[in-house]
Amino acid sequence: MRKNEVLIIMPCFNAERFVGDAIKSILNQSYKDWKLIIIDDCSTDGTLNKIFEIKDSRIEFIINERNEGVALTRNKGLAQARSGDFVFFIDSDDIWENEKLELQVKRLNGGDKVVVSEYIYTGNNENIIKTDLDVLDMKGFINKKYRVCFSSIGFVYNDKFRFTKVGHEDFVFIIQILNEYKYINIIHKALVNMVKVDGSLSSNKRVAAKWHWKNLRNIHKGNVMASLFSMLMYIYRGFLFSLKNK
Repeated sequence: MRKNEVLIIMPCFNAERFVGDAIKSILNQSYKDWKLIIIDDCSTDGTLNKIFEIKDSRIEFIINERNEGVALTRNKGLAQARSGDFVFFIDSDDIWENEKLELQVKRLNGGDKVVVSEYIYTGNNENIIKTDLDVLDMKGFINKKYRVCFSSIGFVYNDKFRFTKVGHEDFVFIIQILNEYKYINIIHKALVNMVKVDGSLSSNKRVAAKWHWKNLRNIHKGNVMASLFSMLMYIYRGFLFSLKNK
């Protein structure tokens, strides 16, 4: 029987400042049996120089011929996976704690289908984003009972899973996972340092809100009241998050 492969997917675009540290955090993992796929989306800075400096047989590089955006770029990594593989994503400006893979692979081998962790959010200050929840279901995720860090996610791959080219593609992808697996398991330990980068799509609140509303209308199948409630939760909990994590 084929062993489940541990596949890590890292999209990059103009990540010269951070990508070296992100890769090193993977190399420093206590769990060593993994494959990292780095996909560069036509960076115009020194990103390629940074990633090519690091030599390791477990790292594979893909260079996009044209800028395709993060959704289609991540799909190129997913195309390397097979059903049953354990798939992880890391953004090029985030850092993993050394035991992240070890703890999550243990949970996935134990029967969990999707696992996230608590995380450190680094803006002007460092704050640990915690929760009392052990699992997060569809309703809780949509209504932002816990704000999932995408670089903390690990899941059992299914051929159905693909990113769509929309705003808030991380949110839409996790909805796919929840449609399949029903709930997300949470590890109560901060295993990722998530760095806020000004100028990214997620930091543009007006654009983010517009996309989130469109996605909610699709998820709730046009039900305006349900969409409005979820949107209010998004705004309210986003406001609280911003107050606590400046």
